[in-house]
Amino acid sequence: MKAVLLFISFIFSASVSFGQNISGTVKNSQNKPVPFAFVRAAAKPYGTYTNADGAFSMDAAVPAKLVVSALNFLEAVVTADGKNEVAVTLNSGQSKTSSTKLAATNFFQSNTSNNINTSGSLYLRSGQQEVHGSRYLFNNWVHGYAISPADSLIQSDDYLFNYDKISGDLLFTSDQVKVFSALKGEVKGFVLFDENVQPYRFEFVPAVNQGKYVQVLSNGPKYKIYKLTNTKYEANNYTTNGITTSGHNYDEYIDADTYFLAKDGGAPQKLELKSKALKTAFAADADKLKKFMADNDGGEIDENYIKALGEAMNR
Repeated sequence: MKAVLLFISFIFSASVSFGQNISGTVKNSQNKPVPFAFVRAAAKPYGTYTNADGAFSMDAAVPAKLVVSALNFLEAVVTADGKNEVAVTLNSGQSKTSSTKLAATNFFQSNTSNNINTSGSLYLRSGQQEVHGSRYLFNNWVHGYAISPADSLIQSDDYLFNYDKISGDLLFTSDQVKVFSALKGEVKGFVLFDENVQPYRFEFVPAVNQGKYVQVLSNGPKYKIYKLTNTKYEANNYTTNGITTSGHNYDEYIDADTYFLAKDGGAPQKLELKSKALKTAFAADADKLKKFMADNDGGEIDENYIKALGEAMNR
């Protein structure tokens, strides 16, 4: 294993402070939208990306100093007052290394596992004809950023990311050929954005699992809901004697999800997706839970239900 030198945004902050919503657009000098430009609040360990139309929306304390960057563009700094949409223009070029672009080592280590191959932006296992499911959260490399134990933002426009559901690792690459994994001691959490710029937040929570990052479905002052995904690989096990058959004629990755609830900063406890279990878990806010369940009567208690419940209970 050898250390990887990575230029990152390294912004120190003891805590994340959210204010009001700020929205805007990022375009190039020809007035065309710049998709997946990274927009962050200066000196804060969080940010977001622009969508296909170059639009973005985020919460920040105003007035906010926003730093905007994208691959093959010069970095721009603008001020948002929270009253008007922010219009950002990025000029082509390569940004010089500044005080916030520091060379850092020990954040990442190389991962040369033989079972990770890349073909374009898709992961494939050598020799497989047909595979159902995936060991990775996304079929393509995606944008994102990480957060250090010191609440520092780790982000580079040169790198793309993915999450390995089997190992529980954060993977990253700059060329979609060499794949590396993050050191859990140096990255306490990360946020990945899918093709529609929807965020997926993960944290390292040893009380849930000591080896994997786990997904954060709801994050509030009173309740946090986590999802632990255990994925196993099952090879083609099709057999036939000419009369009867058994098994399936394809390789498959099978996900098994377990949910956890942490209340008032306490230790996470397993949370069953059943009405009775929810009533027990949220007994301290029985009236609020009753209203939510009445408003969502008839809906299946699934992951989307739990995410919405977490948001409602934290209001």
